[in-house]
Amino acid sequence: MNENAIEQYNQAIRIDPNNDKFYFNLGVSYYSLGFYEDAINALKHAININPDNAKSHYSLGGVYNLIGDRKSALNEYEILKKLDINKANELFGFINE
Repeated sequence: MNENAIEQYNQAIRIDPNNDKFYFNLGVSYYSLGFYEDAINALKHAININPDNAKSHYSLGGVYNLIGDRKSALNEYEILKKLDINKANELFGFINE
């Protein structure tokens, strides 16, 4: 990922602001560049659009874990348990490393 991808996703969001996949991909792009707060904001937006998207919760939990916000990461784990137990268990493993 690079900054060009971020601009492309932002353009896509301007065209279709209710597409959670665009926000998810934007969040992953920010994450890959080390812009963790921007990644969190984009992933939260994806979740606001589609609260049942396990990938968004998993990724958000991962970013929270990376920045040391264990409480928020565990909150995403609790949500994931209802959506995708395998992803929940994987996230829980990362949180407890």
